[in-house]
Amino acid sequence: MSFKKLFWVITFFTLILLSCWGKQDNNVVRPDAPQYIFTGTVTDRFSGNLLADLKVVVSANNMMYDVVFSPLETMTDENGTFTVDPIYPGLYTVTLYRYDLPVSSVPLQIEHGDTTREYSLPTKFSVKRFKDIAGEYADLPLAINDSLAIAWDNPLKIFKSNSINWELQETPGNPLGDIYISTITANDSILFACHFPDSVVVVDIENNSVLDRFFIDGVNLVGLTLDKKSNALWGCSRTMIIEFTRDPLQAGEIHLTDAEGFQAMAFYNQLYVFDNAQKICIRFDNELNITGYFVFVDKDNNRIAQIRDMAFDKNGQLWVLPSE
Repeated sequence: MSFKKLFWVITFFTLILLSCWGKQDNNVVRPDAPQYIFTGTVTDRFSGNLLADLKVVVSANNMMYDVVFSPLETMTDENGTFTVDPIYPGLYTVTLYRYDLPVSSVPLQIEHGDTTREYSLPTKFSVKRFKDIAGEYADLPLAINDSLAIAWDNPLKIFKSNSINWELQETPGNPLGDIYISTITANDSILFACHFPDSVVVVDIENNSVLDRFFIDGVNLVGLTLDKKSNALWGCSRTMIIEFTRDPLQAGEIHLTDAEGFQAMAFYNQLYVFDNAQKICIRFDNELNITGYFVFVDKDNNRIAQIRDMAFDKNGQLWVLPSE
C-alpha cells in the first residue's frame, strides 16, 4: 500500500472514531472531560414547601472543555428535587418554571466536583393591566380611589371603571404644573404626590390647591401608598420602606430591606411592594414581616416582570402599569 493510500485510510478511521466520541452523552467531543452530578431542590419561597412536577431547563453558556451540551429539560420529583447527570465544568443557566411560566433564571457555575443548589420560587398573583379604551396613559403615576383612578399629568386625568377598562371622565387642573412626579396615592379628594427625589406634596384635587409640602433628606422616593382604613401613609425608595407620621406629616421610621429595586407599592389589608430588579412583589404585614412573594400575571397568564406603578381598587383588584 502506498503512503498516500495509508494516509487516507488512517484519516478515514480517525474521522469515524471522532464521530463516535461526538455521539456520547450530550455530544461530548473530548472523552477526558470531567463528569459530575448536579442536584437541585425547589421550594416555595414563602412557605418552604417542596415543589414537585416543575419543569427545569439547564442550558450551557461557556464550557471549560470542548463539550457540546444541548439544553436539558427535566422535572422535579415528589421531593422537589431534580438531577442532571452527567454535567461538565462550565457556566450554565438554570431556568425554573411554575404555572407554565419561567419564574426564575439563574446562573450556575460547575467547577470541579458534584454540585448542589437550592431554589425558592414565588407564588402567582393575578393582576389587571391599567389602560383606557385606547390603551393610552400607560406610563403615568397612578392612584385609585374607590371606582375612580387618577393618572398624574398636566392636567390630571381622572378615569371611571367600566369593569374592563377605564374611561376618561375629566381633566381637572394641576396646581403643580409640569414638574416631575414619580408616584402618587390618594384618599377622597386629597392626593399625595412625590416630587422626586425627596419631597412629598399634598394636593386638594377639588380646589386645585397645594395644602402642604415636606422634604425627606437622603431618601429617593419611588413609591407611595395609603392604608385607607387607618389613613397611614407609606413610602419606599429602591431599598427602603418608610413609615410616615401624621400631624405634622413627616417621615417616621425608615426600614432597610434586602430589596434591590423597589419601584411601586399598594395597600389592601397588607402592604405590597414591587421589586423591578427581582421581578417579584413582596407582601408585608403592618409590622413589616414578610407574608408572601409573588409573580404578577395578567388574565392571559402572561408574566408582568417590570412595572411603573400599581394600585388596588375598592374590591381588592390590583391594577398595574407595566413598564416592559
